[in-house]
Amino acid sequence: MSKWFSFISMCFLCFLYGALAVTFHFFPYKYFEKIKIAWEAYHSTLKEEVFERNPVQFEFIDNTGLSKPTVLKNAYSKGDNNSEYILVSGGPSQYLDYCPKYGCLAWIIDRKGRIHHVWKVNPVKVWGHIKRIKGYTRPDNFYPAGLYLFSNGDLLVIYQGRNTYPYAIGIALFDKDSHLLWKKETFSHHWLFVDRHGYIYVPSLKLHESPYPVGDTRAKIICESKKIYEDNIKVLKRDGTLVKEFSINNILIKNGFIGLLYEGNKSSNPEYKSCDPLHLNDIRLVPPHIAKAHPWLKAGDILVSLRNPNTLFIF
Repeated sequence: MSKWFSFISMCFLCFLYGALAVTFHFFPYKYFEKIKIAWEAYHSTLKEEVFERNPVQFEFIDNTGLSKPTVLKNAYSKGDNNSEYILVSGGPSQYLDYCPKYGCLAWIIDRKGRIHHVWKVNPVKVWGHIKRIKGYTRPDNFYPAGLYLFSNGDLLVIYQGRNTYPYAIGIALFDKDSHLLWKKETFSHHWLFVDRHGYIYVPSLKLHESPYPVGDTRAKIICESKKIYEDNIKVLKRDGTLVKEFSINNILIKNGFIGLLYEGNKSSNPEYKSCDPLHLNDIRLVPPHIAKAHPWLKAGDILVSLRNPNTLFIF
């Protein structure tokens, strides 16, 4: 009888401690919480990897397919449409008719659907030894986002990842014959901009532990499942050398726009839960003719697009 009583008492105490640990986050709550998050993330990405959940982001599988590229003409454009060339991004296993081994990284097409040039790149040679990215880091999980074509045929490519952490991978430069000139695993993402002097403006990320303080205020940003993204702009030379870097978070804080970074609404508990508070997605420089028409602008001012607060600003 005493053995059963001891056993039941022990079970009750374990249950009680477990309930208190969940309520007040006692040991070992945080370890089980991380295991739970990892398990859910693994199963979520696994479903995408085996195509159990479609569409994957903006993608879907078209069972009918197309026998050739289909292009719609713009009836309102001036001049000969047939002489217009379009740079198209591809990726692993894209356009296998022209690049049967690895797929075409990118290609140039005209308005008739004729291919004039392709970049054929083995993704393993570019990202086969990645160091900073976690998750499904197979190189064929990395795809081109922003592209820029230089006048000599060099192709600048921003890479993002599917089911990776973070989603931002890096940047690479290829010559016209698809040879890799350089690459940088800089957490670069989305669309880049190249100015008239050849400087490259690249959206990038830095990862911060939670909580993230918002300037000198009591406010802080909380991310329960992973680190917090801080958005930055890296300025590179043509050879990939870093010239300077801007922190979008710091720019907003220093100029009094904390409200764009922080959306908390309880002054007694100033915490905002977000792992990606801004989501920088595009950069442009103000050209001279636009600056000339607006006295408050200067040529070279930087226009920034932020998705999550639905904001454009210039600095």
